[in-house]
Amino acid sequence: MNTEKHKYIAPQIERIELDNEIALQLESTPPPAPGETKLQAPEYFNYDPYKTNLG
Repeated sequence: MNTEKHKYIAPQIERIELDNEIALQLESTPPPAPGETKLQAPEYFNYDPYKTNLG
């Protein structure tokens, strides 16, 4: 049986501030480039486990 004790190292806490302007740009879908169209997934890819979209 291993009874060797290890020294406890407390975790460090870091505060990270979010830049809302950059976050919104990263979250947004970019507009289509000239000559591109928006791709739509086929209807059967719209997985709805509770079948709320039955019409």
